[in-house]
Amino acid sequence: MVVTGVPAGILAAVLSAGPVAPVIGWGTACAAYVLHIYLTTRRLDATGTRAHALEADPSRHFTEAAMVLATVASFGAVGYMLVAQADTHTAERVRALLAVGSVACSWIMIHTLYTLRYAGAYYSGPAGGVDFNTEDPPRYGDFAYMAFTVGMTYQIADTNLQSSRLRSLTLRHGLLSYLFGTVILVTAINLGANFVR
Repeated sequence: MVVTGVPAGILAAVLSAGPVAPVIGWGTACAAYVLHIYLTTRRLDATGTRAHALEADPSRHFTEAAMVLATVASFGAVGYMLVAQADTHTAERVRALLAVGSVACSWIMIHTLYTLRYAGAYYSGPAGGVDFNTEDPPRYGDFAYMAFTVGMTYQIADTNLQSSRLRSLTLRHGLLSYLFGTVILVTAINLGANFVR
């Protein structure tokens, strides 16, 4: 993340992006991280998922720090959008769109991190804790389904949680998703109302 985000932010600052340079850097870092995880995990079967989850499960401290950073960066981008949307100049509207893109990248990154956390929690110790309603052992796609379902609906749909560890992890994920979604919705309504005026 740092390898792509910092240079992108510096380049944006050099090219006169001004106060939106950190938004560009953060959005680039999130997009690079998500792309890396996707390319690494997309073809893994259940055995590969288990091996990768046990070696690559981000620690709770890293995940929590990344979540806080993503949330703060997104709220900063939201604040920037609210200030910039009052200006009707094209450059300001482009910057506001970049901020929206940064928030979207943060949202995707949060659920990608939870995909990794769910896989790590499932496969560490005795495998299990989630019933995916199939005999096949779960792959990353199953954990992504679970993570993005919680991220969009704040609930578990058709997977049953069978361990308190995973219920606790899912509760934190649902609460963060709700906070994130509420701020995005309020911002979208505010921006829409101001653009109509």
